[in-house]
Amino acid sequence: MSRNINVFGKKIKSDQLAFYIICIAVLSIYSFLEKPFVKMKYLQSDIQYFEDHYFWKIYLTVFAILIIFIFIKSKKTKEAIGRLILFPLFYFFLFYVFLNNFITINALYINQIKSVGKERFEYVVFNYENQISIRTKNSKEYISELTDRKFFNQLKEKRKINHVRPLDQIKHGDTINVVYDKGLFGFKYLN
Repeated sequence: MSRNINVFGKKIKSDQLAFYIICIAVLSIYSFLEKPFVKMKYLQSDIQYFEDHYFWKIYLTVFAILIIFIFIKSKKTKEAIGRLILFPLFYFFLFYVFLNNFITINALYINQIKSVGKERFEYVVFNYENQISIRTKNSKEYISELTDRKFFNQLKEKRKINHVRPLDQIKHGDTINVVYDKGLFGFKYLN
């Protein structure tokens, strides 16, 4: 049984109010906790790689489960089946854009919950006028302080904890080692 609650002079059902509160709480946790945390632990290129190669698989799986659930719960009339086809197709394309970043951030957050191994990378340092960037020896990965500032700050803190020379004191052309943890899904992150 749903009660009406008076909010700012309007009567709102308690079920709707609870739904809105849950949505606001989830989006707040996502925006203020998960997103900054993931951007600090992962490289921007790794986040983009996940979006390009894995997001659509997760999205299709969640969408298929939702369709099956709606099909089981709905009546089996011609109108209901027509709505079952048109309604999800419309929302499939609409929410694809909106949920892209949300699903990516949450999946990468879940990835770092447990470390399943370590991975070591050797980077060449480029130190030009206090703008530091690093790249792997095979040039597959290039990380700039300008584009991955939060990641670089985390890397600097990690080097400070391990009592290793700070990045700004390393000469141009020297190499450094960075040890990443591998998460549940196999993606590397700086711990």
